[in-house]
Amino acid sequence: MDIGSVLEAVEAFLASARFYSILGLIAIDLSFGLAVAIKKGEFKLAELGRFYQTNVLPYLLGYMAVFSVLQYVPESVGFIGDGVDAVTFGAIITRLVGSIYRNFSELDIEK
Repeated sequence: MDIGSVLEAVEAFLASARFYSILGLIAIDLSFGLAVAIKKGEFKLAELGRFYQTNVLPYLLGYMAVFSVLQYVPESVGFIGDGVDAVTFGAIITRLVGSIYRNFSELDIEK
């Protein structure tokens, strides 16, 4: 495993649909979170840094690490890698969708 193969794995991650799915859900979560903070009058620009630190970095870098490592799992046990990938991605998506739902429900949008 050399630096070239690691960079190829990172490039594959950045081109994957899962990367864009996570990135899109983070953007939606950020939008609803900002709307809730503005509605409640609690918006602080400094909190955007905390959001980046607690939502963006762990999800994207963590999943990129799992994705990159799984590129080196031998074919004979590839099903284990597929399972780890699915569980990791599912956990991230579940967490983001839950946060979006919670933020949306806090907006109290009347019908």
